[in-house]
Amino acid sequence: MDHGEVGMLFLSAVDPGQGAQQPHFDAGVYPLPREVEAETNVIWALDDFTADNGATLVAPGSHRWAAARQPAADELVPVVMPAGHALVYSGRLWHAAGHNRSRATRRALICEHVLPWLRPADNHILATGVEGLRTIGPQLRRLTGVAMASEYLGLVAGRDSELWLTERP
Repeated sequence: MDHGEVGMLFLSAVDPGQGAQQPHFDAGVYPLPREVEAETNVIWALDDFTADNGATLVAPGSHRWAAARQPAADELVPVVMPAGHALVYSGRLWHAAGHNRSRATRRALICEHVLPWLRPADNHILATGVEGLRTIGPQLRRLTGVAMASEYLGLVAGRDSELWLTERP
């Protein structure tokens, strides 16, 4: 049975004068071996990404590095792209928001996709609430984490989470 992934969507803004973010890899929040491919992410540019306005910096190939290796400053390169374009990358890729030296905010929409048995960084189920979850379709509910990851993972009160949600008064 395919349970898909759990998604997390959020807006990001790098304001004028804001310094560069500390390099990191998103899947580092999970207590898993570095070689596990647990997350794939997409950054949609809502504004042009330039070296001056804080374009995302990436260390190309770093998703294949040994666990202890971290990028040196000269290994991080800006992802320059026009608004409307997207960067798709492994959750194991070292990256950071760049320093915004411009006079305008650089905005992006970020969608993180994690294995269904992992919790996304934001708990969409609690943020949306039970009544809110009932107003959206099953496919969108799956992206919020209302889905069984296996026969025993994702239960609510001992029941399939989708059934518990839709059959409850």
